[in-house]
Amino acid sequence: MQVTINSAVHCRGIDITGTRDAFITLEPAEENTGIVFIREDLPHKPQVRCCSRNAVVDKRWTSLEEKGTRVEHTEHLLAAVKGLGIDNLAVRMNCPSIPVVDSYSCKDFVKAILQSGLKKQTSPKKYIDVNVPLVLKDQFYYQGRRFDKFIFALPANKLELIYILDYPKGWLPSQMAGYVIEPEIFITQLADARSFITAEEFQQVQKMIGEGMKSVLVFPQDGSRKLRYKNEPARHKLVDLLGDLGMCGLNIRGKFIAYRSGHKLNIEMVKKLTGVESD
Repeated sequence: MQVTINSAVHCRGIDITGTRDAFITLEPAEENTGIVFIREDLPHKPQVRCCSRNAVVDKRWTSLEEKGTRVEHTEHLLAAVKGLGIDNLAVRMNCPSIPVVDSYSCKDFVKAILQSGLKKQTSPKKYIDVNVPLVLKDQFYYQGRRFDKFIFALPANKLELIYILDYPKGWLPSQMAGYVIEPEIFITQLADARSFITAEEFQQVQKMIGEGMKSVLVFPQDGSRKLRYKNEPARHKLVDLLGDLGMCGLNIRGKFIAYRSGHKLNIEMVKKLTGVESD
């Protein structure tokens, strides 16, 4: 059966540009609503539906855009929503961005949702099934060499994600994270995995997210902060993948294997799964 939350809860943090406070209210929604974002900072409070047709990637995060109205930095909230098995939810926003919480993890979103509690509804869940194997490939160049990345989707009766992290220069050890996505697993193994960047990316990213840099893990590490898991970077990449797959707007049954995949390739897979032409 479909699931929503019991009552309204709030989350506060900094916006993705690091320039202002961001505040959201999560509210229960009726059956078959899906996930809907409401920009209360704009006239007429326009709504943006979470669906693959509205998915956008033009920075280092994913966003939704409908009729010119934008919702920035959706992946961590959507990972929490889908990791906990929620189908219907209204998200009221005070600015264009979902707040950054707990070092770019999902931890505070999960805490708020669990504080509200989950409520089963009467309509059955809706699924997108991976019926045939799919693969998407891309490439990038570093120091004159080409490196490949890809994402596979295979038929399965549950949602299973495997992420393989492998940086060309070896800033951090190659590593893997893999889980069948169920609420208890998400809460205990994935929700608090934090985002990270490499030292080489630092200045570029700092220009984009400003004060938000204070809570980002940087590799090679300076030793000031310990990892929560030996493979925390791979776990966070898996969280990003889950949040991006949440752009489908429905639940997914399939096994996804991602190698060096990022938001752009993840969203291309979402659009392929839902029959939406990529930009």
